[in-house]
Amino acid sequence: MPIIENINRYCGEHGISIKRFERECKMANATVQKWKKGINKPSIRTLEKMSKFTGIPIEEWLKVQGRFKHILNNPEAVKEIQEEVDRRWHELLKLC
Repeated sequence: MPIIENINRYCGEHGISIKRFERECKMANATVQKWKKGINKPSIRTLEKMSKFTGIPIEEWLKVQGRFKHILNNPEAVKEIQEEVDRRWHELLKLC
């Protein structure tokens, strides 16, 4: 699953564990493991959290999820999702 490869690469490049990645992205323990086993797939909300934490644009996370191709074919939808991710991120920063 390409998303697992991307998460592993990100964690390796930044010297963090999958467990920390999950915690920072506000996911339950073993979420990534469930994806790896095909038990679950990430939702758009989870991809938004991953985008916030990693700084990787939401579009990049959507690309590796075949089920979101219809969104990628609509640049305006991708833009709206990214704007929402950015807005929520700024709101969270204000709470710090």
